[in-house]
Amino acid sequence: MKIRQSAYSSPTYEAYNAIDQDDWHNIVRFCEEHQAEIRQLEFGEFFELLLAYTNALFEIGKYQKLLSNAERILLLSIQHNIQYFKTEDIYQKTLFQKSVAHYYLQEYEQAEYTLRELSKINPDKAIHKKYLTKCLRKRRPDFVLSARAFFISTTLSASLLFFLKILLVDSFWNEWSVYFGWGIWLIFLLGFGILLVAELSHEYAVRKTSDAFFDNIMDNKNRNPSE
Repeated sequence: MKIRQSAYSSPTYEAYNAIDQDDWHNIVRFCEEHQAEIRQLEFGEFFELLLAYTNALFEIGKYQKLLSNAERILLLSIQHNIQYFKTEDIYQKTLFQKSVAHYYLQEYEQAEYTLRELSKINPDKAIHKKYLTKCLRKRRPDFVLSARAFFISTTLSASLLFFLKILLVDSFWNEWSVYFGWGIWLIFLLGFGILLVAELSHEYAVRKTSDAFFDNIMDNKNRNPSE
């Protein structure tokens, strides 16, 4: 379905077209200042400005506002059977913008869910896998969080012992100074080693999960090429 059915352009639409299409801040300002007029436009013009506004919000990082508009675009594109605008797949583009918005709002579970659904539709885009991997990486399991807490505690302990070494041990028990220093390094390295193992284990699990997910999608796609 074509978005615009009429050759007539309203004054509001003409004013929007006068804006530089890469001037994201000005597009956002225009749409927010003319909300009442935009709601009164015929559907084609209204939908096009809704797309432009949402895309501008994405470009300037206004992700909270973007989410409500993204849901509206997805609903309208289904209701009116609109798939493409200027050769872009509206549904896929909006899903991707929605997932990125969730990611930067630290809503990693929602971002991961949206990216998995989007990747099932189009698994060939590398950026989908990139952001899914980033979401999985951000959703750190308890053992990584525990390792980080342990590393912080060992670092603080090592720092405290270092000051004690300078203030007391070096002055009154100098013969123990070397052993005390070794102990400080052992405490620090213990915490760092546990953290390193935990982080590397998590990274391995993330990459394995991401690769397995996309491999499974591609296998299904190859077995059922018509889907």
